[in-house]
Amino acid sequence: MTTTVSERVPDPCALIIFGASGDLTRRKLVPAIWHLQEQNRLPAAFALVGVARRDWDDDYFRQQMREGIAEFVGEVDQRALDAFLARLHYVCGDPTDPATYAALKARLEALDAECGTGGNRCYYCSVPPQIYRKIVEQMGAAGLNHQHQSGLGWSRIIVEKPFGHDYDSAHDLNQALHCVFAEEQIYRIDHYLGKETVQNILVFRMGNSMF
Repeated sequence: MTTTVSERVPDPCALIIFGASGDLTRRKLVPAIWHLQEQNRLPAAFALVGVARRDWDDDYFRQQMREGIAEFVGEVDQRALDAFLARLHYVCGDPTDPATYAALKARLEALDAECGTGGNRCYYCSVPPQIYRKIVEQMGAAGLNHQHQSGLGWSRIIVEKPFGHDYDSAHDLNQALHCVFAEEQIYRIDHYLGKETVQNILVFRMGNSMF
C-alpha cells in the first residue's frame, strides 16, 4: 500500500532542543524542520522550544533562526517563514539548574493549552556529551520524562552523538538514561557512524571498472 504524505505527518507535539543557541541548531536542525514544514510534514499543532544558557528571548531566538535559514537554505517565502518562526519559543537557563526545568515545564504546559500539542514532547540533546547526564537527571527530577499520565501524551528523548567515548562510558550513559526513561522512549543518533564507509564509495566506484 502506498503511504501518502498526510499519513506520515506526526502527532501534535512540542520539540525541545537543549543547546538551541549553538551552531548545530542554526545550521542544521531548524533548517531541516523548516524543510519539513515546506513539505507539509509538520502537524498543525506543533511548537519548537529552544533551551540554552544565552540570555535570549523568543524574538531574538526567532531572529537568529531567520538568519540561519537565510544563510543555509536561501530564498524562501517570507509569509510562510513568518508563520514558521511564530511556532518557535525560547527558555533561557542553565541545564544544571532545576529552575530551568521548572520554567520549561511551565512553558510546555502553556503551549499544550495554546497550540494543542497534547502533552506530546520530543527532547533533543544538542549539547556537549558531558552535559547529557545532567540534563537527563534534571528532567527526571522535574517529571518531564512522564508519559501517558494525568492527560499527558508521549515523551521521547534524542541523544546526539557521540554516545560516550568507549564501551564503559557508553554503558554508564545508557544506565543513566534508563534510570529516567524507558528504552522505548530513547533514540540515539550518531550521524557520523559509517561516514568513512560512505565516503569510500567513490573510491570503490573509481577503482572498479565495472562501475
